[in-house]
Amino acid sequence: MSGGVNEGGDAETVLHNAKVLAESAKFATYAKYGIPIIYAGNEDVTEQILDIFQNHHIDVRATGNIMPEVNKYNIDVVNEAIRELFQTVVIRGKGFDVVEEYMSTKFIPTPRAAFLGINLLARGYGEEEGIGNIVALDIGGCTTDFFANVRSNPLYLYPWNDPKKKVKRTILKTPNYPLAYRRVEGKYGLAYNAENLMELEKFRSGKMEKEISDCFNQKYPNFQGNGDHLDQFLIRQEGRWYIKLSEYLKWIHNNPHIMPKTEEENFIGSILAKETLAIATANNVGRVKETDVYFLQEGVNFFTQDCTLVLVGGTVYHKCKENRKYLWEDLKTIAKGALFNPEEYTVLRPDKKVLLDASYILSTVGGLYGRLDPERAIRILKENFKPLEL
Repeated sequence: MSGGVNEGGDAETVLHNAKVLAESAKFATYAKYGIPIIYAGNEDVTEQILDIFQNHHIDVRATGNIMPEVNKYNIDVVNEAIRELFQTVVIRGKGFDVVEEYMSTKFIPTPRAAFLGINLLARGYGEEEGIGNIVALDIGGCTTDFFANVRSNPLYLYPWNDPKKKVKRTILKTPNYPLAYRRVEGKYGLAYNAENLMELEKFRSGKMEKEISDCFNQKYPNFQGNGDHLDQFLIRQEGRWYIKLSEYLKWIHNNPHIMPKTEEENFIGSILAKETLAIATANNVGRVKETDVYFLQEGVNFFTQDCTLVLVGGTVYHKCKENRKYLWEDLKTIAKGALFNPEEYTVLRPDKKVLLDASYILSTVGGLYGRLDPERAIRILKENFKPLEL
């Protein structure tokens, strides 16, 4: 919970929100461990915030302000509090606290370990150089994790020759935006949350269903069916195949552990993965708003600078492991969702250079082993990440 800068910033809003949360928490009877709160807002009212929650018997802890001054971010202050809370609520719930007794270092959740791996690979350590600016996405069955580590945030440059747009200058609205950060798209994954793609405008307008149907007919004009579950979601009319996308997405949601086995279903899955990465990047990379006279830039511009896209996750791992030609084509389709798209030139995604975590080792080698021998960990990552030629 955050809000308000220190020394005179907004206090009314966070106090109001604290009272509402404290009074409402009792209705969350499904939460075995209650509703824990981390307060990282205006430090002028920290004591009052703690009193509000403690009076309602709510587990609350306070850190420093995550934004102590306007546009000055201090994200690290909450990392340790989140880690400790994660251990208390999640790890002990799964019994991992027993395992930690046999470990020589602190337990690290997988997304945090992956972030440490990205930071290590980007910056390098000792005599081992890093690879420079990185945007990484770990696409899973339920969520999609976003990681970034860059050295600078250059101003956006219009990439084409339109003279009216070329002369527009760019104004940076967020000058102190963090250059290394991790976020999670909790609504978008390839299995449990597949049906959430139906919320997107591209689905509601019918463009997504049309794109899949058109691409499917172009790639498989002689398809006659495979006799599997996919057949029930494909209909043939006037010599063309059409996919019943809403029904298929609901089926995936209800059958999250059934993986695509045929070339045709893998192809459809790759387009859905592309759309998942498209929304994950659109929500977390920088963007510009174009006016008549200038571009207003918010967030980090990954497009104008040299930046490597790293793709992580079970989908990537399994396709690399099987090493079939059509699966490599699927990976190219997936990657397009996270790369710069001329049709959305105001969304500042990275451009062209792609590495695959083909052995699924970013978190284990980069994040965990990297704490013991960071230079060797970087070398292992470099040796095992595979370039994707687009």
